Amino acid sequence: PTPTPTPTREHRDPEPGPWSLNMTSEPGDYVGAGRTWSYGPPADTVDVTAYPNVVSFLVKAGPDETGPWWGGDFWAPNGRELAVGTYNGASSHPTAEGAPGFHISGDGRGCNGIRSSFVVHELVWDPDGTLRRFRADFEQRCENTDAALRGTFDFTAAG
Repeated sequence: PTPTPTPTREHRDPEPGPWSLNMTSEPGDYVGAGRTWSYGPPADTVDVTAYPNVVSFLVKAGPDETGPWWGGDFWAPNGRELAVGTYNGASSHPTAEGAPGFHISGDGRGCNGIRSSFVVHELVWDPDGTLRRFRADFEQRCENTDAALRGTFDFTAAG
């Protein structure tokens, strides 16, 4: 007999429920400019795109979205799915060598060469493949500096 094919999940971006982005930047960190940043509803909005290998977010600050925008990506190593765990040695994007990828940019600032790491604490998918829950801590250092941007992105889908 011919095996029954596994149904493919259609991609759907989750509708935001409770979420937050909190970051602390050390003096000398270019992206965070040495400041503390905090975002969440109802004042700010977030768009999340999630596939088995990557979770991306775009935060738009302020009720009229005229404040800074922040974007970030958490990539599994090339060819793998993102899972709960620690990801060290992350670069701007995953590489063929199997390194994970992470970057965050915003408020008009980004970096080219990064050293980063992140820890996925929670990652839950609905049966249809929609992201339900994601929480990760991250650390990014730009352009080979010692100053770090550290933070947490915490997301729960509505419903």
